[in-house]
Amino acid sequence: MPLISIDPALDYVTADGLRMKIGVDIEDPILIPIIIKENFDNNVAPALRDFNPQVYFGMKRNFIVTGNNGEPFPIQRLHNIYDPYRRASSKLFPKFERGFVGHFLKVEAGIQTLRGSYVVLATKNGSFRISYRRNGLVRPVIEEVEEEPENEDNVTEFHLPLLVPNYHDALRYVMNYIACNPHVTFVLNVDLGESVGNHIRLEAVTHKRPPPRAHAGWLGGYKNFSHLIDLCAQEGLSTEVFVKEFEGGDMVDERLRARSLSSLNEEERQQLYEVLLQADEPEISLFTGDEYLRRLQQVDEVKDYGFASETVKDAKGYFAYAITVFAADLESITPFFTPKEGVENLTVISCVNSSPLLSNVWYGSKGTYYVYASQSKNLYGYILKKSKGKCNFLIVDLALPKPPWINYSKDELIVGVYLNTFKKLLKKALNGLSRGTRSHNSRGRVCSRARQELEKEIIRRIRLLREYGEIPPDEWIPQNGLWYKIRKIVGSDREMGIERKSFLDAIDDICKRYGYRRDQLGITCAPRGEFYYRGENYPLSFEMIKKLAAMGTDIVCIEKEGVPRALKDIAKDYPVAFTHSRGFLVEYGVDLINLARETGANVVMITDLDDAGLAMKYDLPEIQRIGVDDEMIQFFGLNKEELQEEYTPGDHLKFLLDKAPEEADLVAKHRIEIDSVLAAVGPKKFFEYILCKLQKLFPTRNYNRAISVAPVMPKEVDELIETLKDYLYGISKNEIDAIKQKLQSWPGLEKVDILEDEIKETILRRELDNENLKNVIQEIKVITEKIKSLRGVSAN
Repeated sequence: MPLISIDPALDYVTADGLRMKIGVDIEDPILIPIIIKENFDNNVAPALRDFNPQVYFGMKRNFIVTGNNGEPFPIQRLHNIYDPYRRASSKLFPKFERGFVGHFLKVEAGIQTLRGSYVVLATKNGSFRISYRRNGLVRPVIEEVEEEPENEDNVTEFHLPLLVPNYHDALRYVMNYIACNPHVTFVLNVDLGESVGNHIRLEAVTHKRPPPRAHAGWLGGYKNFSHLIDLCAQEGLSTEVFVKEFEGGDMVDERLRARSLSSLNEEERQQLYEVLLQADEPEISLFTGDEYLRRLQQVDEVKDYGFASETVKDAKGYFAYAITVFAADLESITPFFTPKEGVENLTVISCVNSSPLLSNVWYGSKGTYYVYASQSKNLYGYILKKSKGKCNFLIVDLALPKPPWINYSKDELIVGVYLNTFKKLLKKALNGLSRGTRSHNSRGRVCSRARQELEKEIIRRIRLLREYGEIPPDEWIPQNGLWYKIRKIVGSDREMGIERKSFLDAIDDICKRYGYRRDQLGITCAPRGEFYYRGENYPLSFEMIKKLAAMGTDIVCIEKEGVPRALKDIAKDYPVAFTHSRGFLVEYGVDLINLARETGANVVMITDLDDAGLAMKYDLPEIQRIGVDDEMIQFFGLNKEELQEEYTPGDHLKFLLDKAPEEADLVAKHRIEIDSVLAAVGPKKFFEYILCKLQKLFPTRNYNRAISVAPVMPKEVDELIETLKDYLYGISKNEIDAIKQKLQSWPGLEKVDILEDEIKETILRRELDNENLKNVIQEIKVITEKIKSLRGVSAN
């Protein structure tokens, strides 16, 4: 059974200098990032000066993976230590079954261990000292020692108070935890299965990430840029791979990209640097006050809060650093830590390029990492003095493009250069606590003024609808338009007290609470679903419903967004349309299906075999569900046990227990997703199953929905029309070219229809001045009159 040790490995520095946390895609085959080797001054200890950490995160069955200070080595060296049948022991959690997760509080990214620290893991049957020694790279050394579990100074705290059922959940748990407590090491003792590393995707609480690419300006000059090239050249990287890490990499000359980094001369390096400097700088996305508020409300009651942030540029205009300060008055701080008696109750969470928003666990540090001035004064005392009892909880997030390696262990982070900005933002955040601009809802939670004004606006629109029967044309507004309207009422972005995404979500929430859809109240939104037919895709929006409802003899509603896209080319020769709903059918999707069924379409659905997928069957009982189910699995000859995975059902399981207890039992612990079936059989076979089910359920279908039957134009007539078009263009070409030239710089602003009519008249006059065309028109009139007489239509 393999083991995985995850140090603060995910807290690495990429080529852009940004410390990443959990934004790692395990499916990416290139997992070892480029690390910037800092140029230290002479005051730094020699052991640290050449410290060049590497990240190893390869999921291999015969390797234990250490953090950014070590290298993979055979699992056999540790297998006897972490015997799966032993139980870990500590004072906090004395009994653990197999599958435990432990973290070592004293192992901090290798740097502190170089100063002589170590950790002792005490188990029921033995104790082991884990330290790091330098031999080229820093390697862990494990020694059996005589230690008792009761020795609280040396025994690690085993953090996990529950068993992790599988490696997917274990890895997600670990990654989420170290996102805001990076100086820990996790050791996982779990069965990774056969397909290790192929189907893991780590998820965060928020979707915000550091920029995917760096900017050359962040490196602080050409000297550092050239040094980075040297480092990457040692790794054997090509210029093509190197420039992909930077904004503007596609602007580099192809011939230069094809070269190896080691072959570039000084002039070519300088040229590469100058090209990359021309690219636009990536946007630095900071967390908003509302994001912190919503995250905090998950674990505690917020009585009031204040927020401030600022992004600072360097002398050349590039990103230098950013600071975010969030101060809150909480009902209690015990969800974070239990303060000692006689100590003022203030929790300060200090972060560097991290955030509790990226984690499912909050970690309180009381400011021990932020120090300033030559006396190494701690920021906690300063914050405590300035807060004056206004708040009992504060988050400080310092975002840097290049965190100094000498402070990598984060035991002391010198923040003197950022101190003036921090003091200013702390004052703003604390002042925000006492402005009185926020109110509370019935649950006592903070409710922004923007949401209050939004609710007033929606109530006004409901009254308009009741008065006129519909929203007047001049009252229609996009969702983002409402944002600007409310912002004008409130006063500014800062006074809104809510981020835009949350505001847009609130529009939908409030409308539903009053029993209306957004489009009913004249609020337009972007399409949230798509419709695929004959190889083309269309947005599923309110304006498109009637058009889409007339397409296809059969419509298949699929729960997952990617599946219809995978099937659209395979199905393009058939009159079968696909639509995806991104979970439960969006409001427009329901309208589309109802209208399609009324006009003769056959409609079916395919959903995951889980609580939500089965609940959709009862939510839309008039639509036949054709999978995922036992029939589909048997059709493909698949093994159900190989397809299913463990999961935690949502609220839909309670609904199923009332509707269909047997089905609820079926999806209480395991689910089978559409994607897993599609991956096993491929799009072609998957579509064959759909065709088979459609023909069995609906032996006949209305092909008038797919084929437009109309008179066929004879070849000679088509040729006449095309020849006449070419002749007309030859007559009016000069006039058309002159008009196009004039339209390029048309003075003023006029209605398009009026201008088009004037242009048509101008071109027609030019054509009718041609004598040959006049003769052709006379002959066409004779033919037209002859056809009318054949149809029994009197001539004019």
